[in-house]
Amino acid sequence: MSYRASHVAQAEKGVQNLVVVDRISALPDELIVSIVSLLPLKEAAATSILSTRWRHFWTFITTLDFHHDVLFHLRSYTRERIESEIDRYLNWVNSVVKQHRGPTIQLLRVYADINDPKYASSIYTWVRFALEKRVQNFDLLLSKNRFFPKRGNEIKAVFSTFPHSDQLLNVDRGSALKHLCSKPDIPSLHPCAYSCFSAFSCLKYLKALDFGSVIGLTGQVLECFLSYCPVLERLKVVRPNRLANFRVIGPLIALKYLHILKHTGLLSIEICDVNQLVSFIYVGDEINLLLKNVPQLVEVSISSRRLSFKECHSQREVVKSQLEVVKSQLEVLRLNNFVLYNGKHVFPTFVNLKHLELGFKEVDDCCLLQLASSMRASPFLHKLVLKLAKVISIYYSREMQIKQAPKCSHEYLRVVEVAEYHGRTSDFELVMYLIENAVELEKLVIHPVGTWYSYDRRMQYDRNAEREEKAERKQATQQLKEQMPSTLDFICRL
Repeated sequence: MSYRASHVAQAEKGVQNLVVVDRISALPDELIVSIVSLLPLKEAAATSILSTRWRHFWTFITTLDFHHDVLFHLRSYTRERIESEIDRYLNWVNSVVKQHRGPTIQLLRVYADINDPKYASSIYTWVRFALEKRVQNFDLLLSKNRFFPKRGNEIKAVFSTFPHSDQLLNVDRGSALKHLCSKPDIPSLHPCAYSCFSAFSCLKYLKALDFGSVIGLTGQVLECFLSYCPVLERLKVVRPNRLANFRVIGPLIALKYLHILKHTGLLSIEICDVNQLVSFIYVGDEINLLLKNVPQLVEVSISSRRLSFKECHSQREVVKSQLEVVKSQLEVLRLNNFVLYNGKHVFPTFVNLKHLELGFKEVDDCCLLQLASSMRASPFLHKLVLKLAKVISIYYSREMQIKQAPKCSHEYLRVVEVAEYHGRTSDFELVMYLIENAVELEKLVIHPVGTWYSYDRRMQYDRNAEREEKAERKQATQQLKEQMPSTLDFICRL
């Protein structure tokens, strides 16, 4: 027998003597459940066929994410197919809910159509199930007319802890919202959307709550939640369509993070005597802000999409006056898409500010003056982020004459980031001003813009213009690099 044949024979003999050991099944039940919980729900359920011992492991999993791709494509289906898919989805969710045996769940994510009577009883069953299982993260993604956009309406709730299920209140779901909020105009919100929270004493364990594009969400409703949620720490509201006035008042409110994003219209918001609040973020149109006695507030972010503070003196002064209230405690400040500098009154002095972010408009000849003013007002600033206009209209000249600013030596600024760098003369002057005045600067990060102009759709797209833009952008970045001192860590992220 040749050496090769002998070697093959020995290998085959070794395979025959090999004993396959199922090490996963030898693990404790609790650990197996933790592993299975990491799988997508349908794959977790499929593990029940592996063996008799594995038959019920999946019914103890702590993550129930009922994501179903078909729900996002119902528009393209026939009526019969839509009915069939909805019935299939409801049967799937209800079957899993019925079979689940675990005492708790970490996450429940489920989709529901608030206008479809098929969902009515199921929504209540799901919420009851979630609360009985002491859910920690509850995402109820709502839709109407049976169409589920990928970024649609949603209510997300995060709970801290729960009492036993026998402590849940048995409140009629039809009158639940009325029971919680005595004001007669509150029930304009769909009962299915909010009775899930208002009907149970577990509101006192609600820790975080997110609303995304929820129809009919008003300031009164939000204030109602704050009143009945004594440990609520995080409140996030995205695309509120009826939110005009909102008051957060009282030392008993435990709110730490208040984020209102993509708001349309004027929002009047009053935040007073809230001892725990550390972060306030607003992205939207106009804002009438009142801050009073918020001793822990260290982060403020205000981004205006439409408001021009050059044209609206009163709004500019409102923001300035409120920054004065928290000037001694702010550590992070973001101001995007408007200018506070007006030549007469500048920033208040922020003695504890460590991170500052400024966003400039497309045409702003005072950008250098605002930069100098902000540096003087932040003597201990460590990091500065400048966000230039991402898109420049083709109707604006690429070159812009900006007003010059006096020198302002800064000894604590260490890191600067410039986003959407176009390479215009004004952009170059901003960066060079920082190089000259931030005497201890260690790191400069440049993020060049992808496309310089927003082309009118009626105009024919020109590939040659695109190539010219790329070449000019590369040349502008190289020109900037050549001006950098050798001691500076210069990073360009093309």
